[in-house]
Amino acid sequence: MKALKIIGKIFIGFILLLVSLIVIYMIGSAVTDRYNETFPEKYIREKYPDAVVLDSGYTGGFLFDHGNFYYELLDEESGIRFYQEFKETGLFGRFKPEDDENYMSYVNALRQREQENKAAQAVEDCIAGAEQDLEAEHFIKPNPLGTTGIVIVTKNESAENIDKIMRTLNEEITAEYKNDFSSYISYTIICCDETLYSKLKAIDYGRLKNGKTGQCDIYDLAENIGVELCRITFQDVSELDYDIFNAPGDMNDDEYRPPEEFDETAICIWGEVNALGAQHMQVFGINY
Repeated sequence: MKALKIIGKIFIGFILLLVSLIVIYMIGSAVTDRYNETFPEKYIREKYPDAVVLDSGYTGGFLFDHGNFYYELLDEESGIRFYQEFKETGLFGRFKPEDDENYMSYVNALRQREQENKAAQAVEDCIAGAEQDLEAEHFIKPNPLGTTGIVIVTKNESAENIDKIMRTLNEEITAEYKNDFSSYISYTIICCDETLYSKLKAIDYGRLKNGKTGQCDIYDLAENIGVELCRITFQDVSELDYDIFNAPGDMNDDEYRPPEEFDETAICIWGEVNALGAQHMQVFGINY
């Protein structure tokens, strides 16, 4: 009988402890819920006074984890669009700001903006440098495939000026890279006759998409104008090869075919950080 009383007291004590824990959890959860309802907006108002809320929700979680709570924000002063996330912490899930963890946080978005501004300035510097050496009719476009760089298309430019452009751009790229090792700049020079020049000029470079990123080459452009390309010479050169340029082509190249077999020929030169001093110089036969 005494043993039953002891067991009964233990059971009652366990029930009281369980009830107490449930009550504590309910109170803690209620307090946390009220905190979580107001804390994110208060935090954003204090830290980002110029930001407006565009959207909010939870990041993709898994099973019982519904992910982090986030606000999508626009800083009206800088125009930067970013995300502020809040992670649930502790027993009750109290929100804690994840300031720099998200790749789209304000810090990372600001860093990306600065890199974009540097890239834009580098492109402008390259364009300005190339413009000084060009005499024939031409146009210059920023690389349309998302990588920092430029595309130069010129109509029957002289070998001397193409050589100058290569040297100028190599100097610009070298200077940019020394100042910022993340500055990866490329250039493409296409020297061609009237027909191809007109077709390339008519491309909408702002909408040129082909699923590729990186350096824009003549193959990318040819896809948009319906011409047939046949490479008849490929050489890595430290400077312009005048003989190949003027021929055009190299009869000793395994791919060589006489220019007379095509409607037109074009010289294409590709340069970038890793290929300075060993630019790709190629000659293409073109049929319409």
